[in-house]
Amino acid sequence: MGYVTYASSLQQGDTAPVGTSNANQILSPYRSTEWEGGVKVALSAMDITLAGFQIERPFAFIQPGSTVFAQAGTQRNRGVELMANGALAPGLSFYGGVSYLDPKLLNTGNALTSDTRIVGLSRWTMSGLLTWQVPRVSGLAVTAFVRHVSNRPSDNQNRFYVPGYTTLDLGLNKTVDWNNRQFALRLNVMNVTDERYLTNIIPGGLNGYTGAGNAAASLGQPRSIQASVAVKL
Repeated sequence: MGYVTYASSLQQGDTAPVGTSNANQILSPYRSTEWEGGVKVALSAMDITLAGFQIERPFAFIQPGSTVFAQAGTQRNRGVELMANGALAPGLSFYGGVSYLDPKLLNTGNALTSDTRIVGLSRWTMSGLLTWQVPRVSGLAVTAFVRHVSNRPSDNQNRFYVPGYTTLDLGLNKTVDWNNRQFALRLNVMNVTDERYLTNIIPGGLNGYTGAGNAAASLGQPRSIQASVAVKL
């Protein structure tokens, strides 16, 4: 089955940063547009979706030769996404996919930042969740979740990049019926390999630009263990 969708949205404009002649001024609202088209295929045990999309929104920056922060460019994201959901074998299910993104800044009025990648966005993102229902052990499931993110630019001129990373989470889930109640016991180990990485590469402005073109980052979650019990009343 094929499909095509179109969406248009309105959102608050960015605020001019400190140091500009119009500091703290909120720009006019931004009009964003999105196109998406794809195909969905339902196999006997697996659903597969392949989609392409494009998102465009205005871009604001400090105008060359002045200190005025104004809207005068475009942020465009184009990409392709492949998703799968279903059973790989009896008792073994999979949910995940891979996406390719081409995030661009266009017509910024500055040759150093035009046609460059948007701060903090990866070209490749892949993730997959495997769930295995352990045979002959009622209510016991083992899970494995793998996520990969490729490198991300940390400045508007794409001079510097934050390395990509791959993480692995493992889990055990057990449901138990006791005293007319159902209990869910969960044990999860996140970032099993204790991968050291940076996440949430965030530009100083919502549009991906500040006067200095700087970005902020957060440390990724280190190896950690969580246990929980839930009761269905």
